[in-house]
Amino acid sequence: MIESEVAWCDSTHAGGLYCYASEAGRCWDIPIRAQICGRLHELDLFRRDLIRNRESRYRRPDGTWGGWWVTAENRGIEILLVDSEETELHESLQLTEWKPTDIDSPIIPYVKASNVAHQQELIRCLQAQDIVSFTDWSFNIDQYSTSQPYIAFHWTGAEKLSKSAVLRQARLFNGLGLHVASLKVLLALRNDFDPAEFESDVRLCHRGLASREWSEVGLNSLFHQWIGHGETLVEFEPDRNGMFFDDDFEADYLAGNLNKCLQRHATTAQENFALAMIALEASNVTGAIQYWQAAIQTESSDSSIDRLSKYWLKLFDVGA
Repeated sequence: MIESEVAWCDSTHAGGLYCYASEAGRCWDIPIRAQICGRLHELDLFRRDLIRNRESRYRRPDGTWGGWWVTAENRGIEILLVDSEETELHESLQLTEWKPTDIDSPIIPYVKASNVAHQQELIRCLQAQDIVSFTDWSFNIDQYSTSQPYIAFHWTGAEKLSKSAVLRQARLFNGLGLHVASLKVLLALRNDFDPAEFESDVRLCHRGLASREWSEVGLNSLFHQWIGHGETLVEFEPDRNGMFFDDDFEADYLAGNLNKCLQRHATTAQENFALAMIALEASNVTGAIQYWQAAIQTESSDSSIDRLSKYWLKLFDVGA
């Protein structure tokens, strides 16, 4: 329990939860109180600096000093409490020293990575991120729904509420940069509800994976470009002629029929890489590793997949 510290809360929900759970903690402000007391502009400026990652001190057009570090120091803010649905803010905070201490709460607490008092919470959160991303962990809607406090107090439409809560979790994972974990949640949704409802979220995850490949390896795989709808981040477009990337394969994948996709016979490095990512999404780490190794061993003039496969194997501490 995070207590006895000053928290910045991005909503009344966050402020109420912090005051309820903490005996000595204080909220610097919440939007509704700031609006009543004429401080909403200051609150919005701090939020804007967080979204833009404006940490360093700078002069605003009105002559005041900006930069979230200045405000946090002046106000003694040690915690950020962010609603799980604030995807843009979660994505922006990943580029700062603010790190989450939870990954499946309706309100996500952030503390600075340098905050020694919360090292244990930060370590546990990193371990949880590794579990959902790099193990055979899979998402169970029934277990998740029974653990959500909203379900117990909602007397009608529990199924609809469950779906919205699960989708919120998928989008939170994606906002936290846990794209594989988000796809696992979206897979459960596609298997229980209409897959078409979640197509845009699935494609968004692949755009995130393509961006991750580009930022960390400087290359993109055909699979993430293709499912991400042409979000090409490099200046080459691999030729997919003769590969099994066709409309039927895409339809099966988007519908959540991953086992059917994995029955395809891969003959190229790009295809093996695609099946590796699908196996990982299906919570089959062993299968994913075998496909990445096969991609490396497959003769190909496309050296990008060799490098990308080795990159993923390194994340799992497995050699090529």
